Amino acid sequence: MEGSERVWMGEIRRHARVALECPVVVYQDDGASVTGTVFDLSLGGCAIESEAAVPVESHVVLELRLIEDQPAVKVELGRVSWATRREFGVQFVLLDGASRARLERFFMGGSK
Repeated sequence: MEGSERVWMGEIRRHARVALECPVVVYQDDGASVTGTVFDLSLGGCAIESEAAVPVESHVVLELRLIEDQPAVKVELGRVSWATRREFGVQFVLLDGASRARLERFFMGGSK
């Protein structure tokens, strides 16, 4: 398909995705926090590997460390859209302007 949309497992992808490994802290509704590794990232969400189980449809806050010496990208509200034993996907619902800009620069190949 042309553009940034592609079909995968019956779902339309609205954003380009990139495979990577970056640390993430996931803050859950109940106040618990877990660590993990983002292994797939787009402007609209990410896939995370973690030892902790995070329930589908739960709301989370994420802090992604895309670039070591830069501030974390903070997703102020995310929704867990799918989960397996060690992996789960988060749809980004709300990012502040600075975090959105850092994420967009990351996808354009910049770091600042």
